[in-house]
Amino acid sequence: MKRIINKAPAKINLMLDVQQRTFNGFHALETLMAPITLCDTLFIDIIDDSDIIVIESNDLQVPKDHTNILYRCGRLFQREFKIDCGFHIYLEKMIPIGSGLGGESADAASFMRVLNSAFNLNLSQEQIFYYGRLLSWDVPICYYNRCVYINDLHSIFQFVNCPSQRYILLVKPDIDVSTKEAFIKFDENLYLDFYCKRKPQYSFPINDANIEHSLYNCFVNVFPSLSTEFEKLRVLCRDLKFTGVSMTGTGSCFFFLTDDLSVLENGYCYFKNKYSFVAKASIVELEE
Repeated sequence: MKRIINKAPAKINLMLDVQQRTFNGFHALETLMAPITLCDTLFIDIIDDSDIIVIESNDLQVPKDHTNILYRCGRLFQREFKIDCGFHIYLEKMIPIGSGLGGESADAASFMRVLNSAFNLNLSQEQIFYYGRLLSWDVPICYYNRCVYINDLHSIFQFVNCPSQRYILLVKPDIDVSTKEAFIKFDENLYLDFYCKRKPQYSFPINDANIEHSLYNCFVNVFPSLSTEFEKLRVLCRDLKFTGVSMTGTGSCFFFLTDDLSVLENGYCYFKNKYSFVAKASIVELEE
């Protein structure tokens, strides 16, 4: 039995926009997604001459059956690549469920990296996208652990240089939003409010000078509870001297940006007893 330990970094969307709903029912998206230092950790035991997949976790909310994305990933690769090994996976969960931080997709991408390396699959980028998106839209993006710009309508997948020395303060209200629920609500609302009309246009390369002014998330007004929270945090962003605030993904975690460590620490002290989840992190680019 061989044990492999692999990190699964959370992701934030510095920009997230729904472009349109496509013919197959999915949504075309535009996003600038960046990995951060908050991570889940996978402890994977490879079991020879077996097809069993066992999942355990420190988080009781994590499903242990076939609905778990790690289980589905394992079965997919066993079938497609004739892998005659089983897996015992212990998931140390640090990324909150329902936070929009991409935890589930990051976990699956981490498992894919392990499978690719352990079984010498030599996956091409096309294969990473094909098999990853059979699991979830952003699994292939999480696979690379790099800052990536995606534009589905124009078939763009472009690595970009993340702004340097950006500290992140994560603040999650006691609201859980599933990705599926967020898209259903978005389609129901079909809103065109003042915030959506303010969508910034990105100029490349993304750099330190323009990133705080380019934060955008079209989901921020889908749920009234989240839009109310966002307006409150925008005021606090200014008062606490952060340079920007936005929502991490489809909801419900928010993040503040700063390049000043003292601002990060002061913000953490302010929020730590006011929200159930508050964490310090930074934008990173990890080696594969």
